[in-house]
Amino acid sequence: WKSARRRKPLIVRGARQVGKTWLIERFAAIEFDDLVKVDLEKRRDLHDCFGDDLDARTVLRRLELDSGRRIVAGSTLLFLDEVQACPRAIMALRYLYEQTPELHVIAAGSLLEFAMGEIPVPVGRLQELHLYPMTFREYLLAIGNRVAADSVVEHPSEVDEAVQRRLLHELKTYFFVGGMPESVHEYRRTGSIVAASTVQREIIGTYREDFAKYAPRADPTCLDTVLLSVARTIGEQIKYTRLDRDHSGPTNRRAFDLLRKARVIHKIPSCDPSGLPLGASASDRRFKAALLDIGLLQTLCRVPVELELREHDLLAMYRGRAGGAVRSAGADRHRRIGAVLLGAGRTRIERRGRLPCGPRRPDRARRGEVRLSRQPAQPAPDAGCVSQLRRRRRSVLGNLVPAARAAARLRAALLRRLDRRSTSRHRVTGHPARAACGRYGLCAPTVSR
Repeated sequence: WKSARRRKPLIVRGARQVGKTWLIERFAAIEFDDLVKVDLEKRRDLHDCFGDDLDARTVLRRLELDSGRRIVAGSTLLFLDEVQACPRAIMALRYLYEQTPELHVIAAGSLLEFAMGEIPVPVGRLQELHLYPMTFREYLLAIGNRVAADSVVEHPSEVDEAVQRRLLHELKTYFFVGGMPESVHEYRRTGSIVAASTVQREIIGTYREDFAKYAPRADPTCLDTVLLSVARTIGEQIKYTRLDRDHSGPTNRRAFDLLRKARVIHKIPSCDPSGLPLGASASDRRFKAALLDIGLLQTLCRVPVELELREHDLLAMYRGRAGGAVRSAGADRHRRIGAVLLGAGRTRIERRGRLPCGPRRPDRARRGEVRLSRQPAQPAPDAGCVSQLRRRRRSVLGNLVPAARAAARLRAALLRRLDRRSTSRHRVTGHPARAACGRYGLCAPTVSR
């Protein structure tokens, strides 16, 4: 970007805490003689520099007066940090490109979609760079294991078995440390996954504090619930109505789209692998979702680190044997709920010579007929199971009652329309309204007044 002939102002985009500011400052220290940094979120008074007059020379003169340093093209990097706090600064990038194309300008920020929705975006005059958390190889480089990082890019047949076991061990640790720079730095400094998890909880708290900035586009409570639902349904197809039971599908969809625009979650559409390119067969209705970082995913789901690290098989972590144990416990809980529905006890199938009803049939007894019989009642379920059953029953009834009322209103309206068209002594047979009632099970198709 620095040496390109068609260089344009660069916008570095990404979620919060992915290392945008550190990366640009490090780049400036290596490649430039001087750096002029303008933090537009911390210095609200500098918003006046991008007031009514967006002329490039006027803006640069105001920034020079504030910083006390000259902004020289070719040797100085102008860095506009947290540019989403001042939407007019994004507009000023257009005039900096048109009037001073030799100047190196970089802007960075998160939630830029919200800021760009308020201003006309300078199309064709900006370059964008999307920054994500560290990959596994970058994580190995960050903790100082360069040999393992070089082994990752090699073909598996060229890597020794002992090295592969070591890489799998590091990968298991990466599943919990993640790729957020501050979390990786804390793990390298202390060597503790617990300390890294503390940093991850702080990052998640920062994301939740940002939910207030999304208003009035979405309810912060709905945003939090949708975020947790996405984390707990990784690898499953997303249904908007299942993300938050307390809100409607369109409301959940708005919350999901806002989190996606903020780069907190990623939408993965379904594709048909039979042909190329894959994007031509991408479906916007069938999709899955992935969280920004795998370490944040584990923290949101509260996965027990001490249990998962004991697993030798990576596929057994979280959704393997541990997940199977959780599912088994849930199945046992539902069996206890079923015992309540049956009342006296559970139903079991046993081999009997006598049918459930009717006289004894010796011929069927020899063949070993099966029948349903009762067994003594099991212990009563706990109060949590009963309350959960009652909530589900109320939910089902709450969906059925409005439908029944709507059917009754339709039937009454059809009958009133029929009565208005019929006389008191005329027999009505095969009337369209009556036929419609009969078709939908509301009344007999042929009746008399």
